[in-house]
Amino acid sequence: MSQSTKETLSHKIYHNQAVNYDRFRNADPLIVKELLALFNSKKQNLGSVLDIGCGFW
Repeated sequence: MSQSTKETLSHKIYHNQAVNYDRFRNADPLIVKELLALFNSKKQNLGSVLDIGCGFW
């Protein structure tokens, strides 16, 4: 994989995390509470929970 491809992928991942964080931060507290319960019960990584959560709003 070329250096520019790696940089592009890195930027896309960073951008997606920023968008997810922004949605999560502005989310309804009840949804956040449910997501954290899901995270704790499933022991999933928080990134996948945020991805799931962003489907709700």
